[in-house]
Amino acid sequence: MVAAARGYGCVVAMPRLGPNMERYALIRAYGGVVLLSEPGEGSEGMLRLAAAAAARLGDRAYACSQFTNPANADAHVKTTGPELWAQCGGRLDGVVLGAGTGGTVSGVARALRQLAAAASGRRADSTGFALSAN
Repeated sequence: MVAAARGYGCVVAMPRLGPNMERYALIRAYGGVVLLSEPGEGSEGMLRLAAAAAARLGDRAYACSQFTNPANADAHVKTTGPELWAQCGGRLDGVVLGAGTGGTVSGVARALRQLAAAASGRRADSTGFALSAN
């Protein structure tokens, strides 16, 4: 949506999985291109597709690199973690979050530890998704 609003092209590499069908449709509805890796290739297949697309586009591309970009987790340290803390009135011992790249859970956990040293964050991911495959 942001790319469409700003007039940018958008190419997204994702695994070909049934639960993602709505995501594919939404990205395409906003003019994005979806590259699908085969489920058996795991995260590596998706990352190869993304790298190949970025290489083809050259300096016209910006690869967000969610798996390795520290800004992924940092955004959740600055926003999501403090928001959860505030919504719970400062009474939050821990949180369990679904995981893809791990940015949300690691950022929220870091924020909670800064707010309350004993607080923790845990990930829950499905077999075949990014963190369970590595």
